[in-house]
Amino acid sequence: MVIHPRVLPLVVVLTSMPWLPSVSANTDLSLYLKATSDWIQYGISETTGNPAIGVIAEYQLGEHWVIGGELRDAEPQRVRQRHREFSQYIGFEHSINEQWFSGLYLKHRNFPDSRLDWNYSELSWRLSHQDGFALAITHSGDYYDRNTQAIVVE
Repeated sequence: MVIHPRVLPLVVVLTSMPWLPSVSANTDLSLYLKATSDWIQYGISETTGNPAIGVIAEYQLGEHWVIGGELRDAEPQRVRQRHREFSQYIGFEHSINEQWFSGLYLKHRNFPDSRLDWNYSELSWRLSHQDGFALAITHSGDYYDRNTQAIVVE
């Protein structure tokens, strides 16, 4: 995949897809397409400043449980590191009231074809408001498989 280096940051959320009637008729499934000039994760470029495109899917399993996955790819400059990602997660979400909900998520991130083993798992707790702002605390016991523990607050 080749993405022109002058691509402006762009996020497209696909909420209605008439070409996929089973998706548009099912409110339990959400699909997102994300194109960006640099994929940032926890304040760090995952693609060394290169443009990337990703697909994110999430499915509501019931009142509280959710599963999801993410695919992302970018053109590496020289050696492929974290330019390609496949992640999957499961979460438990609970509504506090009409405006707030919290969730606990277990996510595993895989970086296929990378030169080093960057794969790791993380556990996140998130407090979210319906207007879009949130507080999240994330812990990884082996962040980027470097024998490093990490705690992220965003």
